[in-house]
Amino acid sequence: MRATREQMRQLREQTRTQMLAGLTAQHRAQLATLIGQFAIAPNPDPRALEKQIDALLSRGEAQNIVNLASTERTNARNLMQAARAQFEASLTPDQLAKLKEREQKMDAMRAEHEHAATTPDPGRELLHEMIAIGGEHGPPGGPHQ
Repeated sequence: MRATREQMRQLREQTRTQMLAGLTAQHRAQLATLIGQFAIAPNPDPRALEKQIDALLSRGEAQNIVNLASTERTNARNLMQAARAQFEASLTPDQLAKLKEREQKMDAMRAEHEHAATTPDPGRELLHEMIAIGGEHGPPGGPHQ
């Protein structure tokens, strides 16, 4: 698991670097100002910040961010699936059966609370990468509140 966490960290760093490199110097400076204002706001509003970021991005920058975020999610999912397969291979048949039973219950609970998929939003994706703290993504309370 330690190796997987390190690979995930590297993947996040690479995506963040690529996102920033895809912005003009002026847009990077504006992004820094917006995030700084967000950080010290008495009542930070992540949705409003996402809209501000969307407004400053060019069409090409926005598409690049969405593409990079999609690639990161795919690569992260692949890493997690490989780690999961390795973990499951270490379980006894009884342990594996119990795990599958718990997963079915969790899937049922998730289905009850499933929200409609959101369309890719470059402001949300960029904010998500820029304020990742301690290896976790998104602002306090989650990026989709």
